[in-house]
Amino acid sequence: MFYDERIEKERGKISKNAIVMSALISALIFALRVAVILKNSDNPVYLIHLIPEGAVILAGIVVFALGLFRYLRTPKDEYITEKESIFYGRALVLEVKILSLIFAASLPIALYIGNSEFYIQGKFGNIFSVLVLSVGIYVIFSFRKHNIYFNYSIMDREDYISCVFKNIGRLALWFLLLFGISFASLIFWPVPVRESAALPANIFLILIYYLLLFVFLSLLYLLFSLLEKSSNNTNHFISKSALITLAVSILIYAVYAFLTVMTEANSESEAQAVMLVSALSILKVYVNVAYIMFLSYFGYEFLRQRQSKLFSLGVFIAALSQVVLNIGKEISIHIRDYFISEIMEGGIYFVTMTSDTKLALQIICLLFSFLGLSMVLTALIRQKEIHKLNFIGIVCFVLLMGVEAFLSTQTDYLKVLIYHACAEIAVLTYLFVIVSFIGRKKTEEDEFLLP
Repeated sequence: MFYDERIEKERGKISKNAIVMSALISALIFALRVAVILKNSDNPVYLIHLIPEGAVILAGIVVFALGLFRYLRTPKDEYITEKESIFYGRALVLEVKILSLIFAASLPIALYIGNSEFYIQGKFGNIFSVLVLSVGIYVIFSFRKHNIYFNYSIMDREDYISCVFKNIGRLALWFLLLFGISFASLIFWPVPVRESAALPANIFLILIYYLLLFVFLSLLYLLFSLLEKSSNNTNHFISKSALITLAVSILIYAVYAFLTVMTEANSESEAQAVMLVSALSILKVYVNVAYIMFLSYFGYEFLRQRQSKLFSLGVFIAALSQVVLNIGKEISIHIRDYFISEIMEGGIYFVTMTSDTKLALQIICLLFSFLGLSMVLTALIRQKEIHKLNFIGIVCFVLLMGVEAFLSTQTDYLKVLIYHACAEIAVLTYLFVIVSFIGRKKTEEDEFLLP
C-alpha cells in the first residue's frame, strides 16, 4: 500500500476539523429537535428519534477528548504530529462505521415510535444528509486544496478500476451487514408493534432504503474515482474532470426539475406532493455534490496557473451559499415544526411566517451564489481568459434573481418552480460553455508550442 507522510498529515487535519464541524452542526439540529418534540408531545419516548444526532455529538466529544488526552501535553515533533494525524484520520473512518451501526440498530425503532406524528415523520437520520452537504463540502475543497486524492493509495496502480470496483463490493457487504442488523432489531426489539400487518411493509421499506443509499454512495464513489484518475492524468489547463462534474450536475438537475414539476402539477393532494418531492430529493443531493465538485476542480485547477484573490473569493462564496442553503433549510423546517400545533389549528400567521422564512432563505442564498459566480466571471475577464462582453452575463444574473424574487410574490408556486428550474439550467449551461472555452483555449496554445 502506497504511503505518503504529507498526505497523511493533511488528511489528519481535515479529519479532525470534519469531526468537530459534524459535532457542532449536530448539536444545533439536536437542540432544535428537542424543542420541537418537547413542545408538541407529552411522551418523552419520542426522544428516541434523537439517536442519530446524539450519536454524532457523543462520538465527536469522545474522539476529540481522546485526542486531547493523548497529544495535548506531548511535546510536538514530526513523529508525534504524524501519529496525531494518523489518529484523527482513522478516528473519522471508525466514527462513520460506528454511527452507521447505531443508525442501523435504531432505524426500526423509529418506524414504530412516533411514525404517525407529522413533526417527526421522515426526519430520522436527516442529520446525515445535512452533514454530507456541509462537512462534505469542506472535505472536498480541502482535499483539492492540498492536492489529495481519496484513492491516493491505488492511484498509480494498473488495475485502478478493478480496485475501485473491489471497494464498491466491500461497501455492498457492509450494507448487507447493516440490513441484517436492522432486520434483527426490527424482529427482536422489545417494542410493541402497533399493527402486525406493518411488519412486512417495514422490512421492505428498510430494504429499499439501504438499496437506494448503496446505489447513491456507489455511484458517487465511482464518479469521484473516475474524476480523480482523469485529473491526475491530464496536463491541460482545465481538466476534463471540471467539465464532467458540471455536465453531470446539469443533466441530473434537469431530470430532478422535470420530475418535481410534474409531481407538483399532477399530485392529487399537497401531502402527496410533499411526500413525492421528498423522495426525489436524493437527486438534488447528487446535483449539489456534483456542483461542489465542479467548483473545487475548476477553482483549484485555475488557481494553479493564475493567482487571483477575486476568483478564489468568488468560488468560496458560491460554495458557501450551498452550505448555508442546506443547513438553513433544515433549520427552517424545524421552525415550522415547532409551530405545527398552531398551523394545524389554522394559524395563518404561522404558515405565512414559515413560508416567508423559506422564501427569504432561498433568495438570500441565490443572491450569494450569483454574487460568487459574478466575482468568478469578473476575475476571468480581468485575467483576459474570456471576452469583456461576458459582463453581460453578470447583468443577466442580477436580472434573473430579480425576476425570481418578483415572481415569488406575484404568482403561484408551480410557475415559480418552472422559472427557477429554467434559470438555473441556463446559468449552469452558460458556465459549461465558459469553462469548456477556457480549457480548449489553453490546450490549443499548448499544442501550438509543441515542436
